[in-house]
Amino acid sequence: MKVCKDKKGGDKKLHAFVCFVLAAVVGALAAHVPGVSDWGAAGIAFAVAMAVGAWKEIRDARAAGNHFCPWDLLADFAGAWLGAGVVWLAGHFINVYI
Repeated sequence: MKVCKDKKGGDKKLHAFVCFVLAAVVGALAAHVPGVSDWGAAGIAFAVAMAVGAWKEIRDARAAGNHFCPWDLLADFAGAWLGAGVVWLAGHFINVYI
């Protein structure tokens, strides 16, 4: 399996942004499920965004002429972590002030 060594490729920001948005949207939806806490919504958001990021990297590794990039996965992690953090903050402050 070919592995990427490009730490600063231009698509890293896109990976982070897509996972951030995905986590934020999924977390907002999860927060509306009865019984899901702010931590639960953040956990669901992070897990879904990382699952999508990991699936994409595995798919890339299997595609002809493409490769697995751990740096893309790290960018996915950063975006998912930040998106889940926003979900937690929103859920926490909604619960505190309402």
